[in-house]
Amino acid sequence: MSPIFSSNNKRRPGFVLTLITTVSLCVQACGPAQSVDGYISRLEGKDLQVRKSALEEIGKWYSHEGCEEDCPSEREFYDLNTALINLLSDPDPEIRLQVVRYLSASTDERILKAFPKLFHDEDSRVRAIAAEAFSLIAFNKKSHIEIVRGLERLLKDPSKEVRQGGALGLRTNGDHKSLTVLREAYAQEHDSSVKEIMGEAINVLHEHWGKGNRSSNLLLIACNH
Repeated sequence: MSPIFSSNNKRRPGFVLTLITTVSLCVQACGPAQSVDGYISRLEGKDLQVRKSALEEIGKWYSHEGCEEDCPSEREFYDLNTALINLLSDPDPEIRLQVVRYLSASTDERILKAFPKLFHDEDSRVRAIAAEAFSLIAFNKKSHIEIVRGLERLLKDPSKEVRQGGALGLRTNGDHKSLTVLREAYAQEHDSSVKEIMGEAINVLHEHWGKGNRSSNLLLIACNH
């Protein structure tokens, strides 16, 4: 099954890649004469500007809005996504950023393998957006525990945007260990905006993992002040 995207960022335990909200991939009628194969050819081209222009033009297909007509078929979307996944290693960080935005609006389960690799990207913006994408993507934690652990490691990233993204991703997908890691990160965090998001994540995870534990309750109260 495919990753799921939640508009309210609430996790749904017990479901494996269950659909939370229906995601459409087109924002408007797709009328240009350019074929999908033509776009893929340009996305795979050596010229940076050609890749960027192709990426900009296919944006109409990667949105949470609906498409009225002439949208690519399921198979064509699969092929487009394959080209986009390959662009996650593009040397230009702006391309990597845009590709994450597009793929975050898809239901292609291959992103569960592709996005965590970006947790090590040299560009902090890419690391941040890849982590934050998991605030909208819920997955089976037993099958993809490495993603959870990766998000936890990002709580120590030098970039506050990355730490924020990690906390947001854990708010949706964290487990009992994540609750402990978040509390430790919260105690050490100096940025108030990041600390606020970490506190929200702690509260959400506490609802599932912390109840019935007196020490957990005390730590939760501390986080709310």
